Amino acid sequence: MPQMLAIVVGAFEAIAGLMIALNFGARFFAVLLIFFVGAATFYFHDFWNQPSPSDGKMLTEALKNLSIIGALFIIAGYGGSSQTPEPAYGDV
Repeated sequence: MPQMLAIVVGAFEAIAGLMIALNFGARFFAVLLIFFVGAATFYFHDFWNQPSPSDGKMLTEALKNLSIIGALFIIAGYGGSSQTPEPAYGDV
């Protein structure tokens, strides 16, 4: 069962990343990955329960995942729209 779950999770991550890269449902898959990475960070990188010498690696991994979540929020916010950007300063 754990091996099958690892295959399913790996396939989900690969498909979601590919869909974001190909701009096909980028917002939807970014939101799915936000929930997935958030849950993985909470359950597997619990630096608050680690003893002092080894909590540095867990903290680094948790902060890495938080930065990935931030990038996914940017993708979810802007999406993969092909709209032309508006000029920032009018007709200058």
